[in-house]
Amino acid sequence: PDMGKGNRSRIERAMNESAVAEKKVQAKQKKVSGAGIFVAIAAILVVVALLIGAIGVLNDGGWFARSQTAIKTENFKVDGSMMNYFYTTQFNNIYQYYYSMFQSYTSTGVDVNSMIYQYMGIKDPNKSLKDQNMDVAEGADPITVFDFYMNQTEDYVTRMLTYCEFAVKEGIELTAEEKEEIKHSLEHMKDEYKSQKALYEQFGYAYYSSFSAYLAANYGTGVKERDVIKCMELVALAAKYEEQLTDEKKQEILGDKANTAVEEFVKDNPSSFLMADYYSYSFTVNNKGKDDAAFEAEKAELLEKAKALAASADKAAYKEAVLALLEEAELESYRTKNIATYLEENDNDEAKAEEALKNAFYEKVWTDATKDLKFNATLQEGFKHPGTHTDLGTWVFGFDAEDCTDSCKHNKDNTAAAKQGDLTYIESTVDNKEKVETTTTGEGSTTSKEEITVTTYTVTVYLLEKATYRNTEITKNFGYAMFASKADAEKFYAEFSKGEMNKDTLVETVEKLHDEMTPFAYDGAEDYLLGDLKDQKVDGADKWLETAKAGDCSGVIELTYSTSTTVDGKPKDDVKTYYAVLVYDGEGYEAWYCDALAGATSLAVTDWYEENGLELTYNEKAYRFINA
Repeated sequence: PDMGKGNRSRIERAMNESAVAEKKVQAKQKKVSGAGIFVAIAAILVVVALLIGAIGVLNDGGWFARSQTAIKTENFKVDGSMMNYFYTTQFNNIYQYYYSMFQSYTSTGVDVNSMIYQYMGIKDPNKSLKDQNMDVAEGADPITVFDFYMNQTEDYVTRMLTYCEFAVKEGIELTAEEKEEIKHSLEHMKDEYKSQKALYEQFGYAYYSSFSAYLAANYGTGVKERDVIKCMELVALAAKYEEQLTDEKKQEILGDKANTAVEEFVKDNPSSFLMADYYSYSFTVNNKGKDDAAFEAEKAELLEKAKALAASADKAAYKEAVLALLEEAELESYRTKNIATYLEENDNDEAKAEEALKNAFYEKVWTDATKDLKFNATLQEGFKHPGTHTDLGTWVFGFDAEDCTDSCKHNKDNTAAAKQGDLTYIESTVDNKEKVETTTTGEGSTTSKEEITVTTYTVTVYLLEKATYRNTEITKNFGYAMFASKADAEKFYAEFSKGEMNKDTLVETVEKLHDEMTPFAYDGAEDYLLGDLKDQKVDGADKWLETAKAGDCSGVIELTYSTSTTVDGKPKDDVKTYYAVLVYDGEGYEAWYCDALAGATSLAVTDWYEENGLELTYNEKAYRFINA
């Protein structure tokens, strides 16, 4: 994750630690008789073996890493074992990010791990990350994969320690309850470990033998519970200060009646805010089973059709032309599906069958209502200004060229500022690899799969319907709470129904009622509940939201989460039921303003950090015990 630029100096990479003078031991030479040499060597080997074993145990237990200071600030110290925790957590987060991007490929037989390693710069997953380099630009200094991700970890830890030091200056600290909550989260982790271990063993598979082994696998070799707690406390304190800092910056922005910061953020990020609606119709052809001449001829024919459509005098003419094209396609599809039936009904008289088929098509399928639905289906609403215009070439929907950011790749001098009713067409060509079966005949035919390149040519005609607007939909503010027990949920609902609780006290009340509950206050909850939750196979989310919007509180709604766990390739469905209460807390800002305010606030926090971020130098010797 991007933790900001910072002002950290890395001129020197070694910390100025207190040097411990090593004692020089003068070895006394002893004469060894020939008969005793082998006995002496054997004894030495035994001692060395025992020493290596002891060192291995100490290293696996994190003793060496814990004895090294990676970085020390005025009030805090991070040792090598803690740095291992932060490094492993950062690395795993990046891995999970790419896994979420590529997990849809798992069903296609693609090696998803290989894709992830490629994107992470890992050439050989069986080789230490300290012994392989990232791909860098020509002329750039080489950097190992380990150092690349450790640099990101150092950025993260530097920001965290900066926030922690400012928290101390302002008298902010973790309460006893907050520290207890961290310990409780570790206990919850233990419970999760036990559940997973039981699940694996149920299927006859081995799992981590102990919770210590589980921690080491997930957070780094030698990382113990006490290390995790120390790290989590630092993160929690940093988050506490960051929350206060963010709120302060947000209030400063809101206090500006001219709305300067928000408008500036919108201007600098047009692709996130400026929108347009447009109709589109695409002509497509590929080269599968065709020679070059035939493919080029079809492309030329489609381009002429697209040019004719783009030359429509106005929206009415465009709609009429699009409907004619849609009608032709729909009729052909209807004919393919039903011609056999009409031939049978008309004694195989092709003329009568065709007439009957067309009559039915225009009576039942291609009605005036259908036409409007079909045409409206070509409308795309809320199109965002593309920052690089990769989707729409050089035609910018409703935006002047000067509105574009420096990342725009089109020639700004040649960009037309499109207005409502403008038409254009854009060509694109895409190559995809496909596997096709080929059969070789002769003495015993053989079938094999051959990979071919399929080129698809598309030309799309666009008509701009509405240009350059912001999403002014009013967001809804919700707080919601989920419980594992129906009784706990009903108890919470009874408390809330007294009418003495708002969204702020919602959080406090939930924490008192149920330690394992995590409440949320969420802007735009409707999209979340009806989108993300449904994607996670959560039954009841729509009912939950519907009932909440009708009043102040939803009552207790039962939600069922269905997840699938894979144990060594064997799927295991896991169904959990939760009981939820959703609290409607009124309307918020317009959607565009919510996003812009969040962006401007984040930028203000980044600016603060660039001015106030600590300049830290890390002791790289503390990293040598990190297995990566």
